[in-house]
Amino acid sequence: MKFIYYNLIFLLVTLTSCSNASQPNDPVPEHETFKIQSKQVGEERIINVWTPSSYKSSSDSLPVMYMADGGIKEDFPHIANTLAKLIKE
Repeated sequence: MKFIYYNLIFLLVTLTSCSNASQPNDPVPEHETFKIQSKQVGEERIINVWTPSSYKSSSDSLPVMYMADGGIKEDFPHIANTLAKLIKE
């Protein structure tokens, strides 16, 4: 009986600690979204493209950074905002 009791307490503590995990709260930067339908995979793929604010008024070539799984609810906002901050400095 103690074994079940301790396992239930462990499970409860584990589940409650997971719900308090910090969530990134970076604002989603201005960007373009492209949707591509893949016949091979049989699903729609979404591509998010962020460029610095000075991109349209500049003739400079810029390096490109590709991110696998860089969705809006994943790393995309954090990376784009960090790059924007570094460019301003």
